[in-house]
Amino acid sequence: VRVERYGSGDRVYLVLHNPAEQPIAAQVQLDKGVLGARDFAASVQPGGQKASVRDHRLEVQLEARGTVVVVLSRG
Repeated sequence: VRVERYGSGDRVYLVLHNPAEQPIAAQVQLDKGVLGARDFAASVQPGGQKASVRDHRLEVQLEARGTVVVVLSRG
């Protein structure tokens, strides 16, 4: 999985890309030192997909050669 991060503070955007020919369940470890220790809520753009964050680990499904933007926000 290729990952790019944009933003900081209460809203961070992660662009995730799956270069493989098959769908995957991506897991991305979120660095507390960079993002802070507080919890984030995650939403996926384009809509229709779900992402979850548990113990600073983001989990999201990626289609074959798919790209999504995950918005991490603090409540």
